[in-house]
Amino acid sequence: MCFILYLREIYSSLDVDIVYPFEDDLREVFDLFGFKKEGRYFIQDELRIVIEIPSSTLSGDENRVETVEFENGLYCKIIGIEDLLIDRVNACKYGNSKIDCEMAQLLSLKYGDQIDWNYMIKKAEEPQNDIAKEIEQLRKKSNEEKS
Repeated sequence: MCFILYLREIYSSLDVDIVYPFEDDLREVFDLFGFKKEGRYFIQDELRIVIEIPSSTLSGDENRVETVEFENGLYCKIIGIEDLLIDRVNACKYGNSKIDCEMAQLLSLKYGDQIDWNYMIKKAEEPQNDIAKEIEQLRKKSNEEKS
């Protein structure tokens, strides 16, 4: 879902990720709308919607979370661009996910001038990430693209 909001012109997702602390409450709502649970996914065949609940908390720095407002006072919070990028680079490197490598490149090229690269490098050097080299490559490519 974050990709759709950040890269709406060039990427669409096949599923929706929801972070919500009360999964049982969501299950009740999903049941009302005819979703079936299959592994970690909730699937509604008629509407052709797939929802995943990967976590009960939104990862990353709370101060970097973006709030997107919709009609009727509805809103959702999405992970900040820097933390999303860290997540995608980790998935690229450690999950060998080609799509995540592509998403990381797209995000860094589109938002390179808005990204807090100092924060990114600091996060990338943390032991659980160990992706400083990859982040530096993205920053360099982003700067070259802007020149």
